[in-house]
Amino acid sequence: MTLGVFAVVATATVNITIIMERIECPAQPQDAEAVQSMASSSWAACSRIETDVKENNVPAGSDPPFASLLVPGLTKFSFSEMREATNNFSKDNVIGSGGFSCVYKGRLQDGQVVAIKRFGGPESFDGNYVEKEIQLISKLEHHNIVKCLGYALEVQTAELMMPNSRIVLAEEKHFFIVNEYMPIGDLERINDRGGVCWSSRLQLIQGIAEGIHYLHGKNIVHMDLKPSNILLDANMNAKITDFGVSKMFIDKQTEVTADLLVGTRGYMAPEFIMEGKVSHKLDMFSFGVILLRAIIGGMFKDGPPRGIWDNNQDVLWDTRKMTGLLDPSLFHESQLEEIKSCFKIGLACVDSDHNKRPTIDEVIRKLDKIKQNAGTPENPSSMLRRQNTLTSMGRRH
Repeated sequence: MTLGVFAVVATATVNITIIMERIECPAQPQDAEAVQSMASSSWAACSRIETDVKENNVPAGSDPPFASLLVPGLTKFSFSEMREATNNFSKDNVIGSGGFSCVYKGRLQDGQVVAIKRFGGPESFDGNYVEKEIQLISKLEHHNIVKCLGYALEVQTAELMMPNSRIVLAEEKHFFIVNEYMPIGDLERINDRGGVCWSSRLQLIQGIAEGIHYLHGKNIVHMDLKPSNILLDANMNAKITDFGVSKMFIDKQTEVTADLLVGTRGYMAPEFIMEGKVSHKLDMFSFGVILLRAIIGGMFKDGPPRGIWDNNQDVLWDTRKMTGLLDPSLFHESQLEEIKSCFKIGLACVDSDHNKRPTIDEVIRKLDKIKQNAGTPENPSSMLRRQNTLTSMGRRH
């Protein structure tokens, strides 16, 4: 199974809306009527552009609704504060990127280190996307959910020189979300690397499950769970992030049909791809893939063999064949049993029939049982490899 990003990846930019175009004035006319005519034609309304100008009637100085957005419990930052925190959006501060965003490591004026997510992208992108995510994450508070600290939504007006040497008055719309900083990075970074022992991987699996349990308890479907959206703190605790495409059910809804296919190939449930069905079971499919990848990534001392994800899925998800590939020097017998139990949970979660997938409550109960039966200490060699791995990862930031 090939795991790749389904959404288009773009570098972060700001949205630019052309408000008015300045036209070079001809010679000064002598009569009043000609002066009025020239004045009315000296500025022309234009549309939002990326590379060309189209007609539009955007009034100069008008602010979109999100510009005055105030979200209780979150700090509203200015564009200048975001620029200062990221050293003028230095490439050296970039720690991640997504479909419509770029993430910077930043330092606020009080010295706090944060992750600053800057939005931007194609012409169709607008502030409603950001406002939706801000409103949603402001309501979330859980130790397995990345904590949002604040945001910045600002519109600036400035003159802009076009490729044809025309000068236009343009709006630059800046969108930011400020989150707590996760020093180790995301799960994708360490998933297929040797050195992360089974005890740590089991802790990560449990943390992800607890985060999903919290979201589903609030009737929220994340819709884009994947290793790059699972961040790790200094203690290897997993925290779910990126709620830009998440869906909150209304009242007693348990399933809706989506008009747009969003997510990441390899983590999207078949019923969502084929019929657009959105339910909690969509997240359970994604969780199953994440769990199985976490297990397989730790089976080998130096990480999985090259091309393992390109193998036939039926073989890859075969418990007996995959456990036969385990490096016995990395595990105790009791840990092998834990791995087999987790493998069965993962396989149940990726069942093609969404009705047969377990709920997150059922998964939590099974993981708790595995945890209760655990008690064998990890191999000293595994502990040393993990310590060295975390130390080297920390140095990158």
